[in-house]
Amino acid sequence: MPKTKAINYSVAEIKGKKVKTPIYQLNEPYSEEMQRIRFNELSSAGVNFAYSLETLAENTPKTRKLKANHYRPIIKTQSDFYSRYRFSVDSPSIGVVLTNIDFGRIQRNGNGEPVFFQMGPARRTLALAQRALFFDDNHNENIYTEIEKLERGKLKIPSRSNRRSPTIEEALGIKGPGKPALYTPAISELGYKKISSYKLLSRREIVGTGLFNIVGKYPRKIIGLGAMPPISGWIDTLVMSAIGHMISFIPRSSVFALNFEDRIKLAKKTRDIIDGLQIETGWKEKVFRNVGAALGAENPKEELKMAIRLHNEAGISVFRIYTIGSDPRVIQTAKLLRQKFGREVEIFVGQVADKNQSERLVTPDIAVDGLIFGHGGGQQCTSAINGMAITTLEDVYELTLDRKFNNTSILLEGGVGRSIGTALIIGVDAVLGNQKFVRGTIETGDLFVLNNKDKICQPYPGTASPVTQIIESEDGQLRVKRTDAAGRTYYTEGKPGLMYYEAKACSMAFWINEYLRHAARTLADLGVENIFELRTFLSKDKREFLRIMSEKTQYLSEAHGNFNT
Repeated sequence: MPKTKAINYSVAEIKGKKVKTPIYQLNEPYSEEMQRIRFNELSSAGVNFAYSLETLAENTPKTRKLKANHYRPIIKTQSDFYSRYRFSVDSPSIGVVLTNIDFGRIQRNGNGEPVFFQMGPARRTLALAQRALFFDDNHNENIYTEIEKLERGKLKIPSRSNRRSPTIEEALGIKGPGKPALYTPAISELGYKKISSYKLLSRREIVGTGLFNIVGKYPRKIIGLGAMPPISGWIDTLVMSAIGHMISFIPRSSVFALNFEDRIKLAKKTRDIIDGLQIETGWKEKVFRNVGAALGAENPKEELKMAIRLHNEAGISVFRIYTIGSDPRVIQTAKLLRQKFGREVEIFVGQVADKNQSERLVTPDIAVDGLIFGHGGGQQCTSAINGMAITTLEDVYELTLDRKFNNTSILLEGGVGRSIGTALIIGVDAVLGNQKFVRGTIETGDLFVLNNKDKICQPYPGTASPVTQIIESEDGQLRVKRTDAAGRTYYTEGKPGLMYYEAKACSMAFWINEYLRHAARTLADLGVENIFELRTFLSKDKREFLRIMSEKTQYLSEAHGNFNT
């Protein structure tokens, strides 16, 4: 992409002098795009929310026309291991963090600083319009009524049917009950059979109120954010997820492994924005309960201390033990959390290793609220590079057959792609996503780099990638764990990546709605309006709806291979 006019600047200290580097403007939208915005249909509360962005200058006036022409300078902070670009040195948001690995893949100005881009005024208006509408769509009487019905038990989501699937067993190579699986298909290799319906259905209405499930203890949308630092390490992505009734988790790795205080500040700042929304106080509490925090399991007692501080100082009541570990420390950490907090908090664990670990986690003395599967299936994960089979479908299928897990949420993170509908039919309660829900949007800082192939992008390293390990090596104690005496990173289970900007998606709202529409299409294809009806239908109708898709079928389903991922 050629450089356009400069609209902002970054400030860095180079050889003892403060140097300003221009930030260029992304291409503005077509005039037709701007003419399609119906400003008069957006509520004042939605407009107020739209402007609650960290990237906007503090003196930006809030107008019905959603103008945002003022820019905050980007401040660079430097360590021996990485460069970090943020709106303020006091911001707990991750910012854009670049290591020497990243600098080798992006274009730079003559002074060595990155070639940065931001959205121009018109594109920012598009982003604010998407945000305002997202707020209005998620905060209205219909939505509140649906959540209240589910929360008070007036509408109870049926349990999974615990019924065997000949399609899944054929795909896994299971020769009979109790027999082992022989194959490791991805969930995206399964599809479902569309059927005719005599019921009038609106996919728009399904997206609005039909995609709530009980995820953990509470009604939430069937998608949420994981705990990847470049994804949920921003105030604005956490707020956006929460007001969309989606669960999310503050990360524990990358820069957040270096400064625990930033995790607390991130939660507090997120709460401050939610408290400023034009909704009733009771609903602010329901929104904030969607914001969780990730913990580790390396030292269970220390993780408990962190959880206590997050709970007492920032009001966090949802915890995820974010690990691929399979040793007893995972169980110990979960047990300590339950012993300390009782049922006051929600506990999610994952990625879970297998059914045996799951059974220990749902015993009465721990009773976790959610189990998350997907080890090895993520876009940046390389855990399976050594020959480990990715057994997500096998593990999830085992749990959906067992009634002891009927009161525990089953979530997937990694390897799902756009097959959210298939996952719901299998019996999954929610799907966690990362870059696919936020990529190239204003909520991830509105700050983009240009890679060596002239693509606008942002860094997206895996949590166990060399990039993340280099960042964490700034801490002396972590350095011993992350690198050897020769300065090389230890065995990694992730890779450095990039997430790419697409002009159509100025805000997270675009991607979130796209994936919710995929799920709504599944419900409409089966003649049901919500998750309650879907579970009821699948328990009563004895037909087999799942199918194994051939490579040719997958090719056809992806618009003849012209599928932009």
